[in-house]
Amino acid sequence: MIWSASKPYDLAFFIAFWVTPKDPAVEQILSIAKEKLPDRSLHGYQRGNPEDVMRQVEAIFYAVRDIGISYVSSTVDFGRIGFSQRVRLPRESVKQKAANCIDGAVLFASLFENIGLEPVIMLLPGHAIVGVKGAPGSGRAIFIETTLIGRPEFTFNDAVEAGGARFDACRGSKEVISIKKARKEGLYPLWSASSE
Repeated sequence: MIWSASKPYDLAFFIAFWVTPKDPAVEQILSIAKEKLPDRSLHGYQRGNPEDVMRQVEAIFYAVRDIGISYVSSTVDFGRIGFSQRVRLPRESVKQKAANCIDGAVLFASLFENIGLEPVIMLLPGHAIVGVKGAPGSGRAIFIETTLIGRPEFTFNDAVEAGGARFDACRGSKEVISIKKARKEGLYPLWSASSE
């Protein structure tokens, strides 16, 4: 992923290419997540209830934990430092059971987009977190610190609290990428099930 060639040419919105909701690995995780809900259903915003959305997001968080993904700092590429970074597609994170912060954000955004939720990816200096809007078109999102996924001492609520704290701490030095907006601008997934 090339973040920028030089200022003011910011290419961070290209991260939407890595959000691949039709990836079979995404479907695998969602099949685990639905089993964690009383009605065995992931239905996005259909019920119009923010608490229901949170229950689905929590089920997805624990499904990702169940498949064994944990944080691994693997940012090295051979481009110019500060301008580019290696980013795993969701299928690579699942296969390797590893994700750095941007990999985790891309994986969760893919999971959320698959079920019709509106994910956002927040880019901070040296870090990334994922968010999801509680209602369609809402200006508010909850943010999740995905680097806590492999640490069983941290709960979903801890990850949300940490994500919210990151959001609040970085008021002026962050960029929030709306995946829905990126799709409207023609930034479609790099990979889909039909491309193999």
